[in-house]
Amino acid sequence: MVSPELALSVAGRASCASLGIGILEQLVILNRAFGAEGPFSLAITNVMGSAKFVRNLSVKSLRYILAVGAIASILGVVLGPYSLLGRSAFATLLVSVLIIRIRRVMGTDGAEQMATLVLFAIFIAVLPSLSKTAITLAVWFIGSQSILSYATAGIAKAISPTWRAGVGISLIMGSEAHGQPFISVVLARFPVFAKLLCWLVVLFECTFPLVLLAPEAITISMLLIGFVFHLGCAISMGLNAFLFAFPGTYVCVAYIAQQMSPNW
Repeated sequence: MVSPELALSVAGRASCASLGIGILEQLVILNRAFGAEGPFSLAITNVMGSAKFVRNLSVKSLRYILAVGAIASILGVVLGPYSLLGRSAFATLLVSVLIIRIRRVMGTDGAEQMATLVLFAIFIAVLPSLSKTAITLAVWFIGSQSILSYATAGIAKAISPTWRAGVGISLIMGSEAHGQPFISVVLARFPVFAKLLCWLVVLFECTFPLVLLAPEAITISMLLIGFVFHLGCAISMGLNAFLFAFPGTYVCVAYIAQQMSPNW
């Protein structure tokens, strides 16, 4: 049986890992991304109308904020959300991410959004004190948000002409940002296989909410498929943060399924 305390701890640690990866990636490209010629330069920030208190944050200041966030993410992974130091690390990481997010204005992704939402839920649930009711509500929120994310992503793909035609993955693999030339060539040579992959992704995402009513074995199988899916995305597309942000919510999903499904 999955307890809400375990579910929240796993989701919180995974979110810290996901955000920590994102922070380290930003540190690596800090000057190129946030410098005068970068896509997140002060000029772009001012044009996009960012909040006043972050408009003048220099690259040097951002480096300190990112460094603090990186340390906090490591502490969050190690300590979890229940010790006083762990809760402080979660709060510090959340503040660091929000400052960088406001300063950056754009360039966010689903992993960062999900991990940030998880930290918000944990922040409310465990600060200033621990509450069984608050922890349980946070687990329901995180699990529900995860299920909703898969369902909306699946529906969006299902109504997309690109994905219905079976070329969605081929186009991604051929892109500069997330592409892999070898995989792109293979998919181009075998269009039927490319179309099958597209529809398997659509089917998985659209049917993900069924984990709430399915027997335990099917629910666990769906969650394992989800983990393999995100592992494949990490390997082929470089979406490393996704490997922790979404599978990290699976214990919360399992807890909700445990409460709702008559077959558990």
